[in-house]
Amino acid sequence: MKEELITFVSIGNGEQGTSYESTKVLSEAFASSLKKASIAVTAQDYEALVHDTPGLCIEGVKVTICPDENAVKIAVKPRSNQKPLLSHLSLGEIQKNIEKSRLITTRVMIVQPRYIPIHFKVKLQVKEQIRQEGIRQQLTQFFMHFFEERRQTHE
Repeated sequence: MKEELITFVSIGNGEQGTSYESTKVLSEAFASSLKKASIAVTAQDYEALVHDTPGLCIEGVKVTICPDENAVKIAVKPRSNQKPLLSHLSLGEIQKNIEKSRLITTRVMIVQPRYIPIHFKVKLQVKEQIRQEGIRQQLTQFFMHFFEERRQTHE
């Protein structure tokens, strides 16, 4: 009599030199997949879909739902040290990933991020004689740190 074995097909990468997954790992992956949005309705659903686009490293996503236009506008910022813009290939991949989950009547527009420069003018009144350049350097570091913290909390 031929013995039949139950086989699982791994949908993820193998770990620690093995090409199979334990039932614990499979059940965790299954539970995780149930939490993912399969239909995009809310802004959070669209954000999750953009972040889950295979092959892309996304730093930030801002979704605006326009009910009057029955449309969703999505601004996507790829991770980079520069002022990055999405390539046409990346835009296509994101659109393809969203297309299978969007409501059929909803129009989705993916837009490039816009970078707006911020300029400061600070007027200080100092009681003691302190080198002006030292104060300028400390203020610059303070504001850079301040905005970096804000950027990280919005991700």
